[in-house]
Amino acid sequence: MTISTAPAPLSFDGDDNTDDFAITWKYFAKADVVATLRGTGDSETTQVLDTDFTLTAAGDDSGGTLHMNTPPATGETLVVTLEPASVQETSLPLGGALPSADVEAALDRLAQLAAKLESLLDRALTIPRTDTEVGSMELPIDANRVGFLEFDSNGDPTIAAAGTTGGTGSAGSGKQYVTLSIGGTVYKLLHDGTV
Repeated sequence: MTISTAPAPLSFDGDDNTDDFAITWKYFAKADVVATLRGTGDSETTQVLDTDFTLTAAGDDSGGTLHMNTPPATGETLVVTLEPASVQETSLPLGGALPSADVEAALDRLAQLAAKLESLLDRALTIPRTDTEVGSMELPIDANRVGFLEFDSNGDPTIAAAGTTGGTGSAGSGKQYVTLSIGGTVYKLLHDGTV
């Protein structure tokens, strides 16, 4: 089969009753399908195949059905994505007739893998194509990432030192941050001291 469109993530609103959800794209292996339940408090829980959900057989061009063992509750959202492993499992024989069905299936799986990577990049922090900064955009090691992210004078990511007094603190380079709590969630707002 051809894959003319990327297998877009599927989103379903919970209603306390519905437990079967239509998968509209082909999956070559059940393990390629990832189900994530977003709770009412915006927490995300990855569901476990054959424990939290089951799938109809893989390989159907029209997709299949995902069955949740516990229906998502009202206010919850089930998001289903196609995330194939980065492996190549097709072995083609030497000589003889070309196994075109196997070749096409391998190319389809590569197209799905490319779509998975594109989806990840679409959600990543990137710089504009015309940005002239060619330095390292690598984050510091985990021990040095404590605090919050800012960018240095070259535009490279760095971690700002967090202050602890009175809800404000120094972020380096003359910048300050203000701690703001909205609905129980704490936000740190970075500013340069001007109003």
